[in-house]
Amino acid sequence: MQVIKSKNFYLHTFKRILIMKKFIWSMFTDERGIISVKRVIGFTCALFLCGTMLANSFSHESIKPSDTLVDAVLGMGIACVAGTTVDKFSAVVKGNKEEKTEE
Repeated sequence: MQVIKSKNFYLHTFKRILIMKKFIWSMFTDERGIISVKRVIGFTCALFLCGTMLANSFSHESIKPSDTLVDAVLGMGIACVAGTTVDKFSAVVKGNKEEKTEE
């Protein structure tokens, strides 16, 4: 039995893909629409830490990476995410000061 999918199904799926693409793009861009390196590095650090934890759960303890290396990647990821947060809120404060000076 062959299932024929309607044109609306493909259109709905395409719209979902576009929405997801916009969401992923917005995760890595700042308020001006420019890709933020801190966000990309923070996301990459999180992926590496999750991959390392997953790989270590299926391997022997003798194969694990050094604790110093894992702590360094963790620190870099936290610093990037914290830096992005500070940038986001400092831009709001700077914007409010500029608006007050124009009035």
